Amino acid sequence: MTVAAHHRLQAAHGARAVMDWAWAAGQAGQGPPPRGGWDNLAALAEPDRLTNVAMVHMARLCAARLRLLSPPFDDNNDNNDNNDNNDDGAPGTGAVLMAAAVSVRARGAVAADLVRNCAAVTKPWQCTAWDLIARHAVAEATLQYVANHDGDMDNTVDDDAIGGALADQLRLASPLTALLDHPLQQQRSAIMQLARRLLATRDGRALIIRAFATPTHSGETAGAAVRRLAMLNWRGHVLHLLATGDDADRDVALDVYQAAMACHESAVIQALIQAQRILSGRPPVPAHANDADPNGDGAGDSGNDSDAAAAGDVTQNQVAYARALAGFYRPLVHLYRSHHPELNARPHIAPSVVYEAIRLCGLAAACRVGGRP
Repeated sequence: MTVAAHHRLQAAHGARAVMDWAWAAGQAGQGPPPRGGWDNLAALAEPDRLTNVAMVHMARLCAARLRLLSPPFDDNNDNNDNNDNNDDGAPGTGAVLMAAAVSVRARGAVAADLVRNCAAVTKPWQCTAWDLIARHAVAEATLQYVANHDGDMDNTVDDDAIGGALADQLRLASPLTALLDHPLQQQRSAIMQLARRLLATRDGRALIIRAFATPTHSGETAGAAVRRLAMLNWRGHVLHLLATGDDADRDVALDVYQAAMACHESAVIQALIQAQRILSGRPPVPAHANDADPNGDGAGDSGNDSDAAAAGDVTQNQVAYARALAGFYRPLVHLYRSHHPELNARPHIAPSVVYEAIRLCGLAAACRVGGRP
């Protein structure tokens, strides 16, 4: 379709197409977000019935995937006077504007204006629960696609810069995505306020614990690796604030580590040992060696480095990841040293894993002092 033909399409049509694409995100063979037109953009301020139906459908599917209660986050809107919200708790227009921005991404200035019109860019605590979820559905699906395609939204070199710029704009406009993924630097204070709000609710607390406890995966692209590193650094920052906070904050931090070890023990141990190898100047064991390791200790059956040699030298990206992982576990080491009885009360936090975390943090500290590896 030509640029002129895209222009003639109604903006609402493009927004609906992107929202349909977002709720189906993750299906095998799914292509890039649909493109749409930018005709009659003003109508997005009051979406038509079809657009509202698509938005609500997307938000409800996203809430189900996040395993949220109904209503989510104990949010009945009684104390919320944000004009971007509807009285019945339905999503506001923010998600529609974001979806339209994704559909007209080829028009960088138009897309940026649409995202900036989202009322909660700087005040995430003013979003209703459903607005948070709807925005997250659009942003998360788009960010995942951008990361997996190295910023290339449509498999064309021309879209590389568009993908990167739009990713930052969507993260600014979607507070829940910024919390669960990672915020931009200027968002951190506001997103921590949102985290406090959600931690005060049953399903919000469970969502944060579950998300932070899930191991980050490297993915197959440089973009996915960059995203993983940013996510890990953010989680370490939040856990540090919680571990050095009051009793309730420490309880959340301990819940994260307990969930990680209870639900992802093998991946936790493997990641710790791989990071130790990297910070010791040895390449990580290739994935096929770990797959053949029934003990999950990252050493392989032979316990030697013959397979590891095939992985080549340690890269700076690997070192950055290992240091970020040390940052993620440093709050656990702090809790071990300063609140040992509380840690001992958590049966799933095995002493052997804590000791591996202590060793990793020691290696990371030695690298900072000695400039290794």
